[in-house]
Amino acid sequence: MDNNMDNNMDNNMDDMHAGDLAPPATRHLSDATLTWDVTKFCNLSCKHCSNADDREAAGSNLDLNHAAHLLMEFQGAGGSSLHLLGGEPLLRKDILAIIEIAQRLGLVTSLTTNGTVLPTPAATAWLLQRLHTLSISLDGASEQVNDAIRGRGTFKRITAAMRHYADSQRDLQTTCQLNVSHVLCHQNIADVCQVIRMTGDLGFDTISLTVLKEYGNALRKAAPDPPPPREYLTALIEAAELAETVTSPTVCLFEVPRKVQDYLREKVGDKAVFAGDDYCDAGQGQIRVSTDGLVYPCFAGSKHGQEIPGSHNTDIRQRPLPLILEGSFFRDFADQAHDKLRQTPWTQCQTCDYFKEQICYPGCPYAPNNLKPQLCAGLASLPS
Repeated sequence: MDNNMDNNMDNNMDDMHAGDLAPPATRHLSDATLTWDVTKFCNLSCKHCSNADDREAAGSNLDLNHAAHLLMEFQGAGGSSLHLLGGEPLLRKDILAIIEIAQRLGLVTSLTTNGTVLPTPAATAWLLQRLHTLSISLDGASEQVNDAIRGRGTFKRITAAMRHYADSQRDLQTTCQLNVSHVLCHQNIADVCQVIRMTGDLGFDTISLTVLKEYGNALRKAAPDPPPPREYLTALIEAAELAETVTSPTVCLFEVPRKVQDYLREKVGDKAVFAGDDYCDAGQGQIRVSTDGLVYPCFAGSKHGQEIPGSHNTDIRQRPLPLILEGSFFRDFADQAHDKLRQTPWTQCQTCDYFKEQICYPGCPYAPNNLKPQLCAGLASLPS
């Protein structure tokens, strides 16, 4: 990381004035989260990277001036949270300036790093004093498992970075939450409890468990495999059981169907946290922005936007955010996503009260091979 970033931050901010920015959006976003891939550059080539195809197709990174417009308009529309992804965000030379802009706008800011680009001690302290959450991606409890997915030598570098951040957090006594982001696949799912324990041993506060999605590099020949449904369900049960016994970390399970959540709470306990279980993300509290400034309703929108007319009018460099949000692409995408969910052929979902009440997350309608309905079906085979 550039040691001069701290010194240049105020200069970057002085070049931008609120009067130069577009008027606030008229459409309220109801505390939405903006997920932004701030750079297409990455020093790793993880075999399961969901963003790889997006980054390869993207143009140049959104510059700082346009980024300021984006964040200002997002906050003006009612958005409240910012999640910075990549590529590797810490490779971006002006990342501290971006975070400073977000802070001055009152946006709750989080950042996910691969852990192999380590800031200087001064920059680490600055980050931990301003970020709400700093996440590190770790995909195995050993070199053998993690490095087969993320690349040779990454396990040692990631765990060293975890110790660095945890030691700094303790010394500074900051409120920044340290999180491990762990993607479950067939190759690592047997180690889920080991990864949870390691997360706590290394001083991290939370671990977020998500399942491999077949996007980006995950579609390529050398990619890890999604876990079989029964192994996935078993891993969720084991993770929830362990959450009941450990004081740290907090275990957060993402995109678990409501029926499975209720089963786990009844059979295991309520210490595990569940997230991302809305009926459908499209148009409901999420905006995703690509590295080159294209705005989408959600993650699936960035993958399937070209299927819907009007997606070419989503460039934040050419159109203010209010016009993008009010354009036909966003309305049509949300309508089409919900139509796809209503027309899902999954019998298990169609007959479920949670699905009928639209409070279940049966799986993204643009990812027909997802495991969510199979998880619910698998409950029938478990002992009562």
